[in-house]
This record gives sequence, structure tokens and C-alpha cells, in this order.
Amino acid sequence: MKNAFVHKIMNWIMANYPSMHQDKYDEIKYGIEVLYFGISKYLIILLIALILGCLKEALLCSLFFGIIRCTSFGLHSNNSFSCLMISSVVLLGIPYLSKIMYLTIWYKIIICIISIFIFAKYAPADTKNHPIVNNRIRYLLKTSAIFTAIVYSIVIVIFQNYISSMILLCMITECIIILPISYKIFNESYNNYLKYIT
Repeated sequence: MKNAFVHKIMNWIMANYPSMHQDKYDEIKYGIEVLYFGISKYLIILLIALILGCLKEALLCSLFFGIIRCTSFGLHSNNSFSCLMISSVVLLGIPYLSKIMYLTIWYKIIICIISIFIFAKYAPADTKNHPIVNNRIRYLLKTSAIFTAIVYSIVIVIFQNYISSMILLCMITECIIILPISYKIFNESYNNYLKYIT
């Protein structure tokens, strides 16, 4: 199914842009394959959430986690199956833990402060396949990550409810996957952009 989908789109691109360089074709094809897998993975997780009766919570978790992840980046799985498993644990596990977790306001404040410092120091954390080389983009992503963490922290501290607990867990999860120690544990190279600086 994936091959047929990708093949159909690539045929259309080749027919409409015949002068495009082969490297560009390969890059677009890779992007389409990643997009296809991302959508498929997300639909599977939402189907599981629907069966478990937590679709709304999974959608909210996807939103909160996606916002902070799109500026901070971090570790990625090396294969499709492990990516699906980890994403399922995150997007289904966080809503569940949010319902049973209780932390005092002071613990939440401490965690939020530590999280903001982690984002300030380590975001954005790139990967060897997608190094973030441009200094301006890195600065914008770091600034956005810090701003998002601050906004999240304000919500977490002001609103003592299920949603704020979910946001807190999303922020903690993202902090973990941008730490150098996490890259080391999973044997992934860190600060990949440095390899492109001459």
C-alpha cells in the first residue's frame, strides 16, 4: 500500500517537473515516505485510543507534546516498529498517568524551572539524519522552545487539574529525549550540526 501511494505521487511529480535533479526526486520521495508512515502511525494510535475509550485525551496529549517537540526535536527511533511502540506508550501512557498523578504545587514549580533550564541549554537537539545546521534556525527554535516551556509552566502552576498534569508530563518527556545522556544510552550521536561547521 505504501509503495503504491509513494509511486503514484512520484509519477505525478516526475510528469509535472521533468527537469528536476535526481537528488531532489530522492529527497521528495523520502519526505513522502516519512509523511506516509507518520500519518499511518498516528491513525493506528488513535484507533487504539478509540478502542480504549481515551481518544479525546490522546488527541490532547498529541497537541501538547507536538507543540513542544516541534521546536525542541530530540531522539527518533531507528525503525518504524519501535517508533510506533514508543509513540503509543507516550500518547496513551501520559493521559493515563495524568489521571493518577499527584504532585504538590512546589514540586511542579521545581520541575518547571528545571525543565526551562534544560530547554535553554539543550534545545533544539538534532539527529544525524536531520542536523540543524543553520544558526539562525537553531536560535529561533531554542527561543520558541523556551517560550513554550514558560507558557506551559504558567498553565501548570495556575491550573491544578488533569490537563495541567498532562502538560507537565509532556514537558518532562520532551526534556528527557533532548538530554545528551539519553542520546548516549541509545547510542545516538549528539550535536550533529557541529560536524558541518568548518
